[in-house]
Amino acid sequence: MTKTKKIIIGLLIAVVSVLAVFKVLSVLELFSLFVEQKPPQITEGEFPFVVEYEIAGERYIIEDTVVCSFDGYDHSAWFAKPRT
Repeated sequence: MTKTKKIIIGLLIAVVSVLAVFKVLSVLELFSLFVEQKPPQITEGEFPFVVEYEIAGERYIIEDTVVCSFDGYDHSAWFAKPRT
């Protein structure tokens, strides 16, 4: 077997190995969609913020709080589990 053939076979084995790993990972991710997940321990959060800006020499300040709450998992995305 020539050196060129050995290199080609080695590259082919490497490419097939990488593709096999990605395929296994995607199958495992597919199965994880059907497993019931526990909700997080922290289900609500408050995030205060301040926005300061100036327009035409006049200064404006906005102070507010964003309130977020966990509403469950959304399985509508393709193989993703974003929290809603």
